[in-house]
Amino acid sequence: MFRNVLKIRILCASALLFWGASLGPVLHAHSDGVSPEFVDALVEEYLATQNALSEGDLQTANRHGKSLSKSFNLGPSEGAHSRFSAIRRSAHRIGKSQQLSAARSEFSKLSVALADALEDLERSESTSLFLFKCNTAQSGQGAVWIQQERTASSPYGCSPNSCDATFDRIINTHG
Repeated sequence: MFRNVLKIRILCASALLFWGASLGPVLHAHSDGVSPEFVDALVEEYLATQNALSEGDLQTANRHGKSLSKSFNLGPSEGAHSRFSAIRRSAHRIGKSQQLSAARSEFSKLSVALADALEDLERSESTSLFLFKCNTAQSGQGAVWIQQERTASSPYGCSPNSCDATFDRIINTHG
């Protein structure tokens, strides 16, 4: 049922993009013509991937990574919105990862790209998103991630005792 709801949301967002392009600037109030509903669908899949990685569930992370990557088939093109290239590429690699460490490494790249994109894109959801960073994640290289809860839940396999995850800021509260 979750997949069907997501597909419907993505289709609706795509329709809004199409109609917005044909109706002119009236419906282009969103940054780069990207509808808030499409952004909501991306965030929803991202958060599901983050949750799966937090739980160490590679199969679920694979499924959500594939779904996130495929959402661009129904939404704005990568060419029209170059910021989406890194998001789609990392999501695709998460979907194909055969090791949890590889999925987490790509998730780190996905998180940076999505956090950057969300600074300029509107969402219709009014829920705040929190950006966290952990300097010990990814074998001490550090990493960031986005989540809805204010209490850190690292997708990088850090134990709560060893992860120095800190709240960085609230991002995109356009809802």
